[in-house]
Amino acid sequence: MVLVLLLTGCAQTGPRHGVAGPATVAPAVALGVDDRFGADAGAPRPSIADLRWWHRFDDAAMASWVERALAANPAVAIAGEQTAQARALLRSARAQRGVQLGAQADATLRLQRDAGERRLQPGAGLTLDFDTDLWGGLRQAEQSAAAGLLRSQDLLQAQRLSTAGLAARAYL
Repeated sequence: MVLVLLLTGCAQTGPRHGVAGPATVAPAVALGVDDRFGADAGAPRPSIADLRWWHRFDDAAMASWVERALAANPAVAIAGEQTAQARALLRSARAQRGVQLGAQADATLRLQRDAGERRLQPGAGLTLDFDTDLWGGLRQAEQSAAAGLLRSQDLLQAQRLSTAGLAARAYL
């Protein structure tokens, strides 16, 4: 009975991305979506706002207006910082799956009053840690961090596009 319980604990939990599910129909138009949880999940993805579409109007004043709006908009700045934070969380989650190395050093000074001597005791330590991730918690934490990064990148792109559109509309 105990053996059965231990073996069921080794079963994978959570969603298994990449596992074949029900048959799906390919979309008629390619959306250019990157691999959601692949190695390039941390790479910034281009958006329409990154294409600087407002320069196609050949109006330097409007281009300047939109550029200033993007640079000064606090919502764009906040979304950019949230994206940087999500990228750091993804790096941290990926680091948890690797080998971790730690080192420490210390020294203790002992005084013995009756003997009148002082003794310095140095110490050092080195640790090497690796988590086998039997239940997939670290893998799922990395996938969650990758999804969070994609979410924050999408929010940043939406905020930039919205700000650029509103600035161009206000100018026109």
